[in-house]
Amino acid sequence: MRKDKVRFGAVVFMVLFVGLLVAGLFYLSYGIEQTSFKLNEKKTGVQEDNIKFTDATWHLVDFSSCENAYDENRAMQEIGLIYTIPYYGNDYNCNLQITTYYDDGKVSTPQSKRLDETIHTFSGFNVFDSYKFTICCTDNFDTACKSKMVESYC
Repeated sequence: MRKDKVRFGAVVFMVLFVGLLVAGLFYLSYGIEQTSFKLNEKKTGVQEDNIKFTDATWHLVDFSSCENAYDENRAMQEIGLIYTIPYYGNDYNCNLQITTYYDDGKVSTPQSKRLDETIHTFSGFNVFDSYKFTICCTDNFDTACKSKMVESYC
């Protein structure tokens, strides 16, 4: 009779242990699934990290000085943008917005055009004005933008 009680207790203990082990594995599996889903959710759509907008600088050609810029017809110069957008052609629709800050304090409305990933130099910028370049990329899920300011050269 005593052996039956010991065997019954051992069987009950084993069943409870296996049940707790299975329940614990299901709980851990659920927690891992929820964590994994949150990480994937954040990576859906274009992110700011996808746009590498390193710099925007003046490219001056035959430029002697600011005092003679208008006299020598050299006030209009080029600005170069250093940027990369991985997977741009297939995944994103990117636009370049240019806002002009004139030397008299006025601000233009942003002009937007489709960004061509092969062109990194833009011409026709006055060295006496400042410019803000904003690259905005859109996909089916999200929009991300990065900006760089080019202060007036003179």
